[in-house]
Amino acid sequence: MKKHWILIPTVSACLLPLSSIGCQDNKSAMRNAATESVKTSQESQHYFVDHFVLAALKIKEIYRPFIAQYYLFYKEYNNLASSLYELAKEQSIKTFSQNLMDYFAANFDLKNININTFSMNLIKLNWIIKNLLISLSNLNFYLENNPFNNSNKYDDINKGKEQVKSDYKKYLYDENFSITIFESEEIPIINLTKVLNNLLKEIQKQIKNEFLNKFLNDYELAKNNIYDNNNHINLDNNFYTVYDVLLKNVDIDYGLDNILINFIK
Repeated sequence: MKKHWILIPTVSACLLPLSSIGCQDNKSAMRNAATESVKTSQESQHYFVDHFVLAALKIKEIYRPFIAQYYLFYKEYNNLASSLYELAKEQSIKTFSQNLMDYFAANFDLKNININTFSMNLIKLNWIIKNLLISLSNLNFYLENNPFNNSNKYDDINKGKEQVKSDYKKYLYDENFSITIFESEEIPIINLTKVLNNLLKEIQKQIKNEFLNKFLNDYELAKNNIYDNNNHINLDNNFYTVYDVLLKNVDIDYGLDNILINFIK
């Protein structure tokens, strides 16, 4: 019997479809593009750390001991003002009520154009601390949820840098942001620091010139008009906490100047 051989033709590489070669090129190009995208995104993240995060963390570190002391002032000052007003309204003896209202107006009422300068500075300090706490809270939230946590968010280094500069203005410092006391909101921390630093120095100077002692003496006289106190309000606790914080911090430098020197861009 004769054997029949089946010839299988060989296929030359030069006869492979061009699309197969193009596909390989496309995959290589995509891999290169992805590598470049990751590299650029990492550069944006590094820029963010160097030009935002390090400054933010240092500012938070400087403010930590200040907040530890002055949060008590903020809390008890608010309690003092609201409790005093409540007690003034509660007094059944009209003379006592009026005396307490007069004391409240002279020390805690912004609508009083004749409020004394030391008390006005304390009201300003209270407002600044409130806004500082808000700004620090907003900064913390941003650091935890910033867009640079998404590794693919910024694959263009220039866009990444512009975002960092924009966020620096929003959260840390904006040279064009003008603060209006009792009105401004969402204030960059360093802008707020400039106002706070000047105010603290003025208050410390006033304390050394006996303004705090007068604040104490006026309070001691005013509280003699408290006869009715159905809710057993401990006004002394509020007042002396405020007084002690101010007295204890009269010579303490919290390094706020360092924020102004190092982080204004």
